[in-house]
Amino acid sequence: MNKTPPFVEMHSSSFSEDPIFEMGQFSMFGDPSDDKGPLIFYAGKHQYMLVDPGEILASNNLKFRIACYLYYHATSRDDLPVLYVIGNPSRGAQITEHFANQIIQIVSIGEIDDWFPKGFLQIEEKVMTRLISSNMYYGQVRSFDDEDKNYLFFTPRHLDAAVQNSNIEFICDYLFRKGLLVKVRSYDNRVDFCISQEAVAKFEEDAKGLRGGFAFLAIKFEKKSEETISAIREALMRCGYETVCMKDYETNDWIMPEIFHAIKSCDFLVADFSIPCDGVYYEAGYALALGKPVIHTCGKRAEKNLHFDVAQKSTVMYESMDDLRNRLEKRVLATVGRHDPSVK
Repeated sequence: MNKTPPFVEMHSSSFSEDPIFEMGQFSMFGDPSDDKGPLIFYAGKHQYMLVDPGEILASNNLKFRIACYLYYHATSRDDLPVLYVIGNPSRGAQITEHFANQIIQIVSIGEIDDWFPKGFLQIEEKVMTRLISSNMYYGQVRSFDDEDKNYLFFTPRHLDAAVQNSNIEFICDYLFRKGLLVKVRSYDNRVDFCISQEAVAKFEEDAKGLRGGFAFLAIKFEKKSEETISAIREALMRCGYETVCMKDYETNDWIMPEIFHAIKSCDFLVADFSIPCDGVYYEAGYALALGKPVIHTCGKRAEKNLHFDVAQKSTVMYESMDDLRNRLEKRVLATVGRHDPSVK
């Protein structure tokens, strides 16, 4: 990120810990004497900007909701840093307009309030979605001690310790009794568990009908990219694959968990770099980290826009939409193969 003034690192007695996660080890950028901000904090794997810190810091409930939101949407990869800009979207966009080498996600307070669970069943859904989508493999043995249980189970830290424990134990007991989680072993007040087969099956069934035989398309969504999206869909259809494109995705929740799951479930990913977009690099990098085949495409006129590291990889360069259809079809058949629906 471009840490030019006023975003210089500050050491201030105003904060002995970061205001959202209450971590003693943190870095802060900005002027804490200005309650109209903005302030940027780096706390563990979390990076966030408070656009209007005065409003946020005055409310413990709001700070906790923000912490839960950031906890649930954090990535586990250090090479895909996301700076969450919390507050007024217009002002956040103006402030971050010239930030370099940084993926920006602007989130309004209203969006966080809409996302925050309104009842027990919504807590169950969010907890299980997070646990399943963060599983490295089926049957993985895990422990709640490896998670921050207050944020995972939406239990405010400012409550009495006995109330916190009671709330967390109630939710855990429910998940075990319902058969969503299976106890593997217990020792020294630690419980190791794995996610049940039934829970995984239900999650995958509910995941927007995604099945084998589809490719994920990473592309910047603009009016001029619609023709490119159509050409890529047609090329992939010729090879027997459906195309999952987040442009067509309907959700009332934050879309990143859905994107992560779609990439985990796809056969391969197609990344079109014709229009510069950090999100395309983000999604292509995530797919590579999962071991998914990634096919790069780019219009010849935009070849100069390719970043150095991506430019080193073989890319399907095209001069027209017909050229894209034909070249992409050949590349898919040569590297991934035609989809056979009879093979599960």
